[in-house]
Amino acid sequence: MGTVYKQIRYIISFISSALINQELLDFIKDNQHLFETHIFTNSGSLVKNPVIYKEIGDYFENIFISGELDLDKTDPETYQKIAKKLDTTPENIIFVDDSEWNVEAAREAGCKGIVYENNKQLFQKLNKQI
Repeated sequence: MGTVYKQIRYIISFISSALINQELLDFIKDNQHLFETHIFTNSGSLVKNPVIYKEIGDYFENIFISGELDLDKTDPETYQKIAKKLDTTPENIIFVDDSEWNVEAAREAGCKGIVYENNKQLFQKLNKQI
């Protein structure tokens, strides 16, 4: 994996139902040499939409859909299962979500967690992690 930073996996858990966050996608693209990025979402129909997938697909290495994997974002065991799928440990994952409950479950599993408020806040917190 080249650099120590590549051991960090960001799991982005939110996608607005109608909007693509281009600023966030640009941040991911600009920093792809530092980390892997994956999506963990409840919105399977959204990320499977060909128009949306065309816009976001190249930015993410995996898309995990909770319903298809029988996973619950509020269950800490979920993040251990995802870590195993990524061949890493929860300590190497930074989980980003707009729900405090989901982030708390990820933290209980050993992940670092960030509750998304806005891009500026997220970028500041991520930059402290990498």
